[in-house]
Amino acid sequence: MKAYRAAIFHLVDNPVRTPNPAAAYQYWEDGLLLVEKGKIKAAGPAAALLPQLPEGVPVASYQNALIIPGLIDIHIHFPQITTVASYGEQLLEWLHDYILPGEGEYADQSLAQARAEIFLKELLRRGTTTASVYCSLAKESAEALFTVAQRLNLRLLAGKVMMDRNGPEGMKLATPEADYHDCQELIEKWHGKGRLAYVVTPRFAPACSEVDLQAAARLLKEYPGLYVQTHLCENHHEIAWVRELFPERKSYLDVYDHYGLVGEKTLLGHSLHLEDEDFRRVREAGAVLCPCPPSNFFLGSGLALY
Repeated sequence: MKAYRAAIFHLVDNPVRTPNPAAAYQYWEDGLLLVEKGKIKAAGPAAALLPQLPEGVPVASYQNALIIPGLIDIHIHFPQITTVASYGEQLLEWLHDYILPGEGEYADQSLAQARAEIFLKELLRRGTTTASVYCSLAKESAEALFTVAQRLNLRLLAGKVMMDRNGPEGMKLATPEADYHDCQELIEKWHGKGRLAYVVTPRFAPACSEVDLQAAARLLKEYPGLYVQTHLCENHHEIAWVRELFPERKSYLDVYDHYGLVGEKTLLGHSLHLEDEDFRRVREAGAVLCPCPPSNFFLGSGLALY
């Protein structure tokens, strides 16, 4: 057993939904956290717990520090670890010129494995212990990420990107059939293994044909308990493009909803420029909006004011 002494803060309820937000958390200015075999055994005021410590248990004290639970990142891209700071464009140009061309490298299993080590250790270094992650179009990228995450015992949601159209020249795209079978193999190997879960990941509506979106929906029906992650209403030019590609749908959100991809396990990245009807539908479905402020400011996409 080990003991850690510092200020401690953690939530015990949702402060937004509880009638009494002050009852949604616990905070001890002088707290003690007891850990045994990698699991928390107790937490509370140091004055109450110190007298109960077995003899010989070491106490590590951290002045001017705060102990909190691990952080959760619900929208992050593994392949962008080497391209994330590419600057000078808005969303669609940025994707076309910088992001998508770089993702082809992740079909190399050894490269993907090496970068997965760096990516996940950087998350941990910043206190992130749970994440929902976009891999690349290559199945190998997801294999590598799941392999490293399992060894590190992380709570990880991840999925290979599904994309069968509108890539830059020279980019090798998938077919809907290949997207389906690659995802199927990954799901059967990794979903529910330890602390891992699979996320069906259509990149965004412009990158997926109707057949590819149908393949995503098929996976959800065949494997109950899967998550979904994709992008929504990030940029005005992107939204206009979706209207051109899916003229029969009421909105960008309705594209996904039409194929059964909007539910309580759906994570919708960015979600800046939604109409009131879209917000109502998101709430009704129990889906989660992921605003991503650093990216939105960096690319000039806008500001989410919910």
